[in-house]
Formats: sequence, C-alpha cells, structure tokens
Amino acid sequence: MGGHIGKKHAAAGVLAVAAVLLAAWLFTRPSPLAEIHRSFSSPETGSADVSFPVEAGERIRVRISTRTESGVMEVTLLDEAGEVVYAFGSAKYQERRLTLPDAGTYTLETQFQGFTGDGEAAVYPDGRSFSTR
Repeated sequence: MGGHIGKKHAAAGVLAVAAVLLAAWLFTRPSPLAEIHRSFSSPETGSADVSFPVEAGERIRVRISTRTESGVMEVTLLDEAGEVVYAFGSAKYQERRLTLPDAGTYTLETQFQGFTGDGEAAVYPDGRSFSTR
C-alpha cells in the first residue's frame, strides 16, 4: 500500500513541475514583432503586409504556416526601400532565422493567388541582441 501512495506523490510532483515549466514558458516566450493571420473560405487574390522596426545587425525568426485548400500564399520580407531581403515562397511550413543588415522599418508581405484556407506569417526576435519591445 505504501508503494501506491509513493506513486501518487511522484505523479503529483511530475505534474507540478510540468505546470511550472509551462507557466515559465508562457510568461517568457517572445511576443511577435509582427504577424499576419488570414483565413479565406473561397478563393482570394490580394495581399497583406505588416511592418516592424529593427536595428542594424538584429536577428529575427520568421515562421510561416499555411493550411491550403487551393491556391498559393507567398511571403516576402522587404527592407525600408522596398527591396526583397528574403523570398520565402509558398511552403506549407517554414521557419528561417535572418540577421538584418541595416536599421530601419522592414515589411513582411503576403501575396494570395486564388488562396482558400488559413495562412499565418509571424516575425519574432531571435538572439540576445534583440531589445524587448
């Protein structure tokens, strides 16, 4: 009978540790610098963009996720002059880490061509050099 009580205490301890770790992660995870979420139930063609400021040499992580029923969602990162920094294309899921060379306002742009489904693109800080905003 003592072994049964010990297992209950061990299980409770494991659950308590898991809860503390989950809470710590939820409170310390980086919030996105910019994000786009779109959902279309019928084919949509158009674009959406969001801009965010960075300092020279700052590192970002871009995460793209789509659940595509039809069409294409393409994602591109543009610098302040509107020049392409990185073309992500149209993968269902991808994550890229980039170091941005120049200070300024960058733009994450999504292009939808006959797109039906859900699309998400988000930019997160990546690395210690990124200031909290």
